[in-house]
Formats: sequence, structure tokens, C-alpha cells
Amino acid sequence: KYADFNTFLTEDYNVVYLPVAYVLNIFGADMYKDGKMSDSFYAAVPVMKTESVPSYETSSKGYGMRYDALLEGALDVTTSVADLIVALQNEDGGFQVLPDNYEMSQKETGLGSMKDVSSVYNGATTSELKYLAKYITANKPEDSKYQDAFVKGIKYLLTTQRDNGGWSMNPGSGSGFNANIEVGNKAMTEVLTLLSDIAILNNQDYVFARKAMNVDEIKSAVEKGNDFIVKSQISNNNKKSGWATQYDKSGNVTMGHTYERESVSSYTTKDVIDYLMTIHNPSQDIKDAVESAYSWLKNVKIADKEQKVVKDTSMNNGFDVYL
Repeated sequence: KYADFNTFLTEDYNVVYLPVAYVLNIFGADMYKDGKMSDSFYAAVPVMKTESVPSYETSSKGYGMRYDALLEGALDVTTSVADLIVALQNEDGGFQVLPDNYEMSQKETGLGSMKDVSSVYNGATTSELKYLAKYITANKPEDSKYQDAFVKGIKYLLTTQRDNGGWSMNPGSGSGFNANIEVGNKAMTEVLTLLSDIAILNNQDYVFARKAMNVDEIKSAVEKGNDFIVKSQISNNNKKSGWATQYDKSGNVTMGHTYERESVSSYTTKDVIDYLMTIHNPSQDIKDAVESAYSWLKNVKIADKEQKVVKDTSMNNGFDVYL
């Protein structure tokens, strides 16, 4: 019955309609609308390289040396990953944010767009530097390129610190919300954690760093950062609460992404508290900040509820969040 719709067919055939967007979404594809063609889109699906195909969840979350595992500090320490990190470092010393499923053990060829604007968003740059420190400490490589890359990265963080003690999402560059001071999204807290580990030697992976760098300069940066955090804690009706995700250059609360309105963020507050509680011999101001923020989190807690995310495959990265 359908042969007349296709001149290449000489007999009838059956038509099977597949919900393409839905199928691709089930396989974890990143789908994008093609603005030049009204009814088309393209999708990128993570490749499953295993000999016997496992479930998608197993393949996507546990296979290979993925970038998201680097951010979580879960990657094994290998020369191939360390080499790629050195190759990915930008001229300014930082690293750009990579796709979660980016393979970190591949050879340093065809990097292309993988070297772009340096960022500290969601642990970018700090995660690479932490990994290099682990590699250097574990292997004591003769090649100085690893330590050179580490030192270059730390200097990048030091030179891009704002006068008020904060760091932007893309330190040293960026405009709009990218130029705001980024306390949330594991940006500023991860920077301060890394610098503190060097300055106070909280972690034995940084013994080499203390010998290679000016520790007093790093301590000063940490103190400035801590001072900004204490001063930026938000008060409502003269009662301290938590922290916002982003602040402008003057230290005032501002919006970030369109979904990051000017508000006190429980996610950001939790990260800040976790960081402040690692400080040795904290000042009374820091103790007060932790206690008041913890009290605020308890007061705003929503009990007996859970968050549900429902994806909309008809939209580019569309989803709804329900409580």
C-alpha cells in the first residue's frame, strides 16, 4: 500500500514508526535541535566499548576513565591520564569544563575544542591539579612537565583571585554571570580547599608543592577567600542564614543562570559549611558562620518529600523538577 510513496520500491512494505527522541533519550543521548532545519535534530550517544554489552547504566557510569570520575576524585592514578591533563592545560594555567563522559586516558591527539576558556565551575581546574599532585607524589616522575603544569595551575588561581577574595566562574575572563564571583557549584570552595591543603599541608600529596612555591602567598590567598566567605553570608531580619550561588564584584548577591535567582542556596550553603569545618583553629567569626548556617539549614528543611526529574524529549535538554 505504501510502495507509491517511494519510487525505489517495487512492492508493498510495512512501516514502523519509532519514537526516535524517546529511544535516544533512554540511551542517554545528548540531543540538540538544528536551528537551520525546522524538524531535525542530532544526538550524541556514549559509545559502549565492552565486549559483552552491559546495561547502559553500567557502561556510562562505570566504564573507562571518565571526566566525571576525575571530578569525584575516583580515577586511578595513571600516566596516560596525567599526560592528557598536561596536554589539556590552557596557556593561562587553567582547564576548561569537559563533557562528563570525556575519556581521560586517551592519547593527547585531536584535542580540538577541548582546550577553551579556563573555569573552576563544578571542580574544573582544581580536579586536574589534585590529580597531578597525586600522580607526582605516587610516581615521582623524572619528567618535570607534571610539576610545571601543577605550579602553573596554582599560579593561575592566585593571580585571578579578586581583590575582595573571591573567584569568578571563569577566572581571568568571562562576561555577564560568568564574571560573577562563584561561591556555589563547587567553584570557590574547591579552590580554597586545594590552596588550604598546600598552605597548611592538610594532605601529604602537596609536600612537593610547598617546596616549589611561595607558601606565604598561598596562605594569604586562603585568608582573603575565607574573609570573603564570612562577609558574604546573607542575613534576613538581622539573622544570619546561608550563602548565595553568585555575587557581583561588589560582593552583593546576584543571579547566575536563569534558574539561579538571587537567593540563599541550600546546596551552596552545605558546600561552604563543609569547607569551613576543615579550617584549623578557626576564628570566632568562622565558628559563628558555621553554627548560624547549620541552624538555618535545619529550619528550612523540607521533610518527607523527594525530588523527581521528568525529562521532556520534545525539547533541547528539557526537563521539569517536581517536589
